[in-house]
Amino acid sequence: MSILLKNKFGKFLFLAAIAAGLYGRAWAAISTINVSLGTSTIATAGQVTDIWLIFDTTSYAPGTITLELLNGGNVVSGGVTPSSVQVPFSGGVGGTPEYSPIKSAQITLYYAKATGLQLRASLVGSNVTGTSSVVVIPDAPSKLLVLAPGMHAPVSPADNPGLPTGQDPNAPFPFTVRLTDAYYNLIATANNALTFSPETYLNLTNAPSTLTNGVASATATITSPKVSVRIAATAASVTGFTDIGSNGPPENEVFAYPSPINPKLNQKIIFQYRSTSNDNATVKVTDQFGQMVWKSSTWNTTPPPDTLCSTCKWLNWDGKNDKGEIVAAGVYYVLLDIGGSIKSKKRFGVVK
Repeated sequence: MSILLKNKFGKFLFLAAIAAGLYGRAWAAISTINVSLGTSTIATAGQVTDIWLIFDTTSYAPGTITLELLNGGNVVSGGVTPSSVQVPFSGGVGGTPEYSPIKSAQITLYYAKATGLQLRASLVGSNVTGTSSVVVIPDAPSKLLVLAPGMHAPVSPADNPGLPTGQDPNAPFPFTVRLTDAYYNLIATANNALTFSPETYLNLTNAPSTLTNGVASATATITSPKVSVRIAATAASVTGFTDIGSNGPPENEVFAYPSPINPKLNQKIIFQYRSTSNDNATVKVTDQFGQMVWKSSTWNTTPPPDTLCSTCKWLNWDGKNDKGEIVAAGVYYVLLDIGGSIKSKKRFGVVK
């Protein structure tokens, strides 16, 4: 017999021996599972911790144990990894299965809370489960959330704060700052100094200088209808920010920016207005004597540059008249005509 055939035959006998050991075993169903953290009931969010799984038999069939983190009896999405472990665990010489009634595994918990948390282990294909109360504390400060209207404090590691809604100019709106770890767990013990970065076209009212239990609230006002602003804050060496768009000018009021422009430098001016209806609007440019220079009714419906205004329409003017000639330097007016009626008129400048 060749060496190759001997090797194949020997491998076959080895596998057959393992199979005989496994399938010749008299299996006993697992009827109870006890689960607990390895040496403590306290874990730190995002850090690996040991758990113990204790079964009532050593002669159990191979299977899968699912792991879930519960908050008040409800499963926390993304609360634990891995979400399952296999039994029996490999171990011993050559990685052969071990059937000890006490097995350890390493997991990571991500949702922090002092009370109401449970770790649940369930045997797939059965109704056998085990639970244990656990305490998970936040990790180190990592995020400073600036939550404006339209946003919310995440309720699980798999959640996200969402996006802010646009705000009307000169209309105060509330916002909240929260210091969290990397998994959105509030650092409720934090009373750190809090600073805000200055921002053009943004006024802050009652802005606190410290966090109280990891949270602070204030009021902001966007003072220009043409821009988006950034609320940026720093605490515990962590900086966070949120960009908030202006809803643009009042409805059916035209706004012209920047002003003045220099057409010889290829500068353009933006004409913008806000409307909640499908009106047929035309923008007209006249000189200071009321003579028509240019007009257009071809509007962009995507949000204007530097704003998040979903109901704004806008277009560019390159400083040229209807003949394609650069206009003279001076004062000009833009008129918003809707249905033959002038709804708004604004002045701007052209230089050379």
